[in-house]
Amino acid sequence: IAVPDPYTGKFDNLGAFRAPNQTLLHMQISYDVSQRVTMQLNLANIINQCSGGTAEPWTAGASNKTCGYVLPGYGAPLPYGSYAPKSAGGIFNPGVTPQQIVQFPYQQNPTIAPFNAFLGVQIKL
Repeated sequence: IAVPDPYTGKFDNLGAFRAPNQTLLHMQISYDVSQRVTMQLNLANIINQCSGGTAEPWTAGASNKTCGYVLPGYGAPLPYGSYAPKSAGGIFNPGVTPQQIVQFPYQQNPTIAPFNAFLGVQIKL
């Protein structure tokens, strides 16, 4: 049975939430040492930034290193006791706020790849 999104209270269409944009910059430098020897330097992720996306409560505090969002429990397991409310009472009691990891339908997923450098040497026989 299809039910409305419990967070927004309506049926969300495709594209209702936009993920952030990711900007990447890589570089390759090649140098001919001689007729038979060539060196190549590949620099990956020189610039790796994220920006934009839909402003929602689960994006609060997101930095330019957060390029996506995942369902809680996917990508990383839920920590022990994550379904427990912050204050005493039951999870269904009014006025009790559940932990943020289960309060919203998504959580931040920092997906910035580290800087990498690769040096290759080609020798022609």
